[in-house]
This record gives sequence, structure tokens and C-alpha cells, in this order.
Amino acid sequence: MITENVIGHCLSSKGKGVLYVGDFNPPSRGVTWVPMRESLFYYSPGLAELFIDKQPIRGNPTFEAVFDSGTTYTFVPAQIYNELVSKVRGTLSESSLVEVKGRALPLCWKGKRPFRSVNDVKNQFKALSLKITHASSTSNLDIPPQNYLIVEVNIRQPNR
Repeated sequence: MITENVIGHCLSSKGKGVLYVGDFNPPSRGVTWVPMRESLFYYSPGLAELFIDKQPIRGNPTFEAVFDSGTTYTFVPAQIYNELVSKVRGTLSESSLVEVKGRALPLCWKGKRPFRSVNDVKNQFKALSLKITHASSTSNLDIPPQNYLIVEVNIRQPNR
């Protein structure tokens, strides 16, 4: 039974979170409450900026943050995506990882040995964070590498 007229999406920097409908007793610490805009047809806490390793994306353009519980992907504007890819490639240029063409994903790296999990490679990637501005305050959503990396099996040979 839904006891309150509430929908919430709690995201955690530790990789856990919850989407709830109705009454919810949240933890007393570590939760940032952000009102959603009422005039939109989707859930948005406001404008966001993307950072990699605590450094802003070049030009650091803001974009409308949208939380969609119906997808596991995160979409950003093309300008921000291209700059993010450039920065990731730059940080990996000195690593032993080789960029390859994935079957399902457009951007993949391969190691000397197959990865069993993202834990095998997470230290070679940088953390991302979203700085979300709402009203007169800001919140940060930290995204460690293990929360955005995916292990893909049977990838193709390196790009030439």
C-alpha cells in the first residue's frame, strides 16, 4: 500500500541506491534532498556539470540532468561526451590497456589478460562526478570507475 504521495530516487557514491514509491524512511545522514522540477515531463534536479578526476570538462558546459530509472545508460551532450572520451584516452595512453572495437559498446579496452571483473582494471580509470545545481545550492554525485565500467567478453582485435 502506498501511504504517501512520494516518488524518490536515492543514489549512493558507494554503488548502491534505491528507487521508491510511497512512504520511505531514509537514513538520517548522507542523503541530499533535491526537489524535482514540476513543469517537465521527466525527472530533473536541475543543471549539471561533469568532472573527471575532479577536473572540469573543457569549457565545462552545463546540461539538464535527467534521472531515468528505465535505463542503465547515462547520456550526455555530444560535446561533453567527446571531451570525456578524449580525457579517458589521455589517462590510459601510458597504461598497458589497448583500445579495441567492442561488439556491443563503441569504446573498449583490452588488457594482456582477460578481466574477470571491473575490479581488475578500476584503478586505471578516473572517477567521474556530477555537480548538480538546484535552486541556490549544489550537490555532488560521485561515480567511481566500477560504477561506469562494464566487462565485455569476446571483443575484436585492436584498432589499427
